[in-house]
Amino acid sequence: MRLLAFLVAATAAAAEAPDYVLVEEHHHVLPHILALVAEGKVQKGATLVHLDSHHDMGLPASWNHDDSSSRNDRTSPSVSHHSVHLEHTHINNFLLALGLLDALDHVIFVEMPWSRQCVDLHNRTKSLRLGFVDGVPRVAYEATVSEQRALRGIFEGHQIVDELETVKTLKFSVIALSDAPRMISKLVGDTDVILDVDLDVYATTSPGALALRSAGLDSATIRRLYRLAHDMCVFDATFDFSRAAVESNCKVEPLGSGPVTVRLFQEDLRDVVDSAEHASDILWTDSRRDAFTSTLRPFSSDLKASFNIEEKMREFIQQPFHDDANSLEGVGRV
Repeated sequence: MRLLAFLVAATAAAAEAPDYVLVEEHHHVLPHILALVAEGKVQKGATLVHLDSHHDMGLPASWNHDDSSSRNDRTSPSVSHHSVHLEHTHINNFLLALGLLDALDHVIFVEMPWSRQCVDLHNRTKSLRLGFVDGVPRVAYEATVSEQRALRGIFEGHQIVDELETVKTLKFSVIALSDAPRMISKLVGDTDVILDVDLDVYATTSPGALALRSAGLDSATIRRLYRLAHDMCVFDATFDFSRAAVESNCKVEPLGSGPVTVRLFQEDLRDVVDSAEHASDILWTDSRRDAFTSTLRPFSSDLKASFNIEEKMREFIQQPFHDDANSLEGVGRV
């Protein structure tokens, strides 16, 4: 579920209460935003502040951009008029569609601490050049090696091109949740602002986590596996997200630095643990691998009976996950 507040920053309407839109499917906000732009309530080229566990910055797989219906038509600004664009979008790729339609010039992604999708882009702004090749959306950009790693996790390889006739240049900024209070005002500028809040800023599950539950793992075990894989804090009721950037309030298991020997485990869980380690973005020590293996050990028979468990584990580690409701108050303090 997604809540949006449209805050008009640079006009006399700034003193008025913002408009709010509540939708179930993430990309269903698209026609509402286009209608507000067409009605003049939000100026073209707005800044969208995106609070979410997921970046939602994928490219639509198709886009009939030559169709006259794909341009904002101020003579017919209704939501239903713009619903035609929903056929080209999904929950994870509607933001760049809004860029292609000139509704947005800047997306600021406020990443939750349990999400690892854009860590290499924290406190950075990238210019994404958007255009079309044979009628299909494509993207071009310049990036460092570490930035490439994050951006290639957003876009599919064939969507990234070197030469592109640019239709739109969209700024994409990423900041951590704990940095948001001091950074957002510096990034927004004088543009109109759309505040986009997904309910998974408080908690989120994933298809990979649900697959592990189906394989017999309990919630506490799944949480521990995710923390171990990414060397994460315990985000519980005592964790103060508002202080994370200032001082450490992180509880982690004392695994120690330990050696990295790349030793092979001659056991039935080796392939499952390997898939988790390869999906992680940190270097695993032997002690971390031992802790992960021992956590899985009580569920060994259930895991062996589960179809394609190695792939399910890989998906689990790669996708943002946090389902501990005890930490909700801590998120709210930011």
